[in-house]
Amino acid sequence: MIPKLSKTYYINFSSDGQKIGAGQLGPSDEDGIPMVNYNERYRTAGLRHENNVPFGVHYTPVTISIYAFSLLQGIVDGNAATDSHQDRFFQLVDWLVRTIVPISPEAGVWQHSFQIPFSAGLSPPYASGIAQAQAISLLLRAYQLRADDRYLAVAHQAFGAFLVDIDDGGVRCIEGGLTWIEEWPSKPRSHVLNGFMFALLAIYDYKKFFGTDAGTELWVEGLRTLTHNIEFFDSSYGSRYDLLRGLVVSETYHQLHIKLLRELYQLSGEDALLEVAERWDSYLLRDSSFKRRSLAFCENMLHNPEYRACKFRQIIRRFGC
Repeated sequence: MIPKLSKTYYINFSSDGQKIGAGQLGPSDEDGIPMVNYNERYRTAGLRHENNVPFGVHYTPVTISIYAFSLLQGIVDGNAATDSHQDRFFQLVDWLVRTIVPISPEAGVWQHSFQIPFSAGLSPPYASGIAQAQAISLLLRAYQLRADDRYLAVAHQAFGAFLVDIDDGGVRCIEGGLTWIEEWPSKPRSHVLNGFMFALLAIYDYKKFFGTDAGTELWVEGLRTLTHNIEFFDSSYGSRYDLLRGLVVSETYHQLHIKLLRELYQLSGEDALLEVAERWDSYLLRDSSFKRRSLAFCENMLHNPEYRACKFRQIIRRFGC
């Protein structure tokens, strides 16, 4: 078939895939499906469960999709042992096919069965907009390699959750006439920036692949939401993770925000997205890394008690107090 989408993904996840494949995030099961050790990951970050119980080791669709994207990058680039990488790639895709959970005849989600910090009214099981998004983009590219109709069927199910409100088990939120796809279905809604932009990439892929009215309408609605709200994520020296707590993100996260904005500009032609991407890029040139980190640390410490608690626990852990 003639590919309708780029063969690889918008973000190159090769380095992330190497960490996942090497077991740095957690073990793999007997089928080679990676898991995440949240006990260690959150302990290192100074985070703890509100009920003081272990977070556990879990499958996460985002981790599995990122690993698959990294394998796909190697296959397309010709830098991988194609047969073994393709086998592993399709094992990961097939895991997504097997594990989607229907929430209606037209929609399905990947359920997360564990608690996360900063959950703001979130309780398992719950769906995640970023998990839905990356899986959609992955399934459509997998179909371009192997025309398995199951991949299209599950992509349709996953997209269906974009049209279902959070309170009904989906990942959509409508506030003030604007449509958000939420990374986490928190209460109140958090509007995580990177999760929403990944969702927009998936919506674009879906509308381009299938040419549906639903995909086109949601693409237009999502771009409207992003352009109307992007300025609220600007800290004047970096960018914010969400609109609930407003934490200023690390430099790596900030660069991801810029990359996603540039990709969405290329797909949409929205000048406002390019303008913000270039402004946020200028912060990296204007200020030293030390100054940006110091400003973010002070602002986050001042305005977010959960962030303060995490940092204090990190200090205690570091010095063995």
